[in-house]
Amino acid sequence: RKTEAGEDDSEKRKELFSRIGLCAGAALYACAMFFSFPPAAELALFLISFLLVGGEVLLKAAKNIRNGRVFDEN
Repeated sequence: RKTEAGEDDSEKRKELFSRIGLCAGAALYACAMFFSFPPAAELALFLISFLLVGGEVLLKAAKNIRNGRVFDEN
């Protein structure tokens, strides 16, 4: 059983990982935009940055589609 302090720590940790993922995704996107890479490496950088920034949304959408809620806006 978690205490209120434990829940706060969990939320802070989740927020920290979310911000780290957002910053890492933005940095990879900027590298792909401003530096010259071979096309395959550039595509990989864009895809990884896309997954880091939007991964939670994509995962939730996939779960909703699997459960038959294709147009769920919540």
